[in-house]
Amino acid sequence: PKALRSGKLVYTLAQFAQQNKLNLKSIQYSVVDSTDLQAIGAKKKLVIEFQMEGFYENFMSWLKVIELSDTLVDIDSVRSAKVNNSSDVVAFNIKMTAYGINID
Repeated sequence: PKALRSGKLVYTLAQFAQQNKLNLKSIQYSVVDSTDLQAIGAKKKLVIEFQMEGFYENFMSWLKVIELSDTLVDIDSVRSAKVNNSSDVVAFNIKMTAYGINID
């Protein structure tokens, strides 16, 4: 999209996580100017980091929703670990980047 509201995108991704029964622990984001993005028609990138817990299947459903969205998003890294040995709950750390012309 030509205009990408950083707060709105982060809020929407957080809503998707809650709809998929993921427990958000923290969210951090920053807008970065970048001259190396002109090849894809973008001028800025939004770097977002999520820490959340939930079941693997719910996490995969959340990623599918992001994949089908209108915003170009790269998943830069995913780290996961079981919260404890007696549960199937997993802690996820995700770093992603969204691209746009006018990100605020």
